[in-house]
Amino acid sequence: MIKVGILGGAGYTAGELIRLLLFHPEVEIKFVHSCSNAGNRITDVHAGLLGETDLCFGTELNDPDVIFLCLGHGISRQFVDTHEIKPECRIIDLGNDFRLDGDYAGRNFVYGLCESAREDVKKAHDVANPGCFAT
Repeated sequence: MIKVGILGGAGYTAGELIRLLLFHPEVEIKFVHSCSNAGNRITDVHAGLLGETDLCFGTELNDPDVIFLCLGHGISRQFVDTHEIKPECRIIDLGNDFRLDGDYAGRNFVYGLCESAREDVKKAHDVANPGCFAT
């Protein structure tokens, strides 16, 4: 089972990610981080998930295998700079902070456009999402 943590959990991207991961047979969502909604139920913000989960937003980071960053511009970098993330923990940035300069803080983010880098993405430890505009 892959233990997943999601940061920026109150946003639209995180809501869609939660919906997809809740039904993935090999994923366990360990936490959904949101400073502004800490303690609230996820369904208070993402009403479409009502009846699908009892998860609540929190601020703790509980040792995941993978972290999804669903944060605004500049905040993903700030998070990586200010938090100790174990080297074995994979990062998938669904924002835009690591798209252009893949090497950052000892990590090498692969630009995750599958159509042009499919094999690199398969082997990557950390992935920078290309976003909807690029595709």
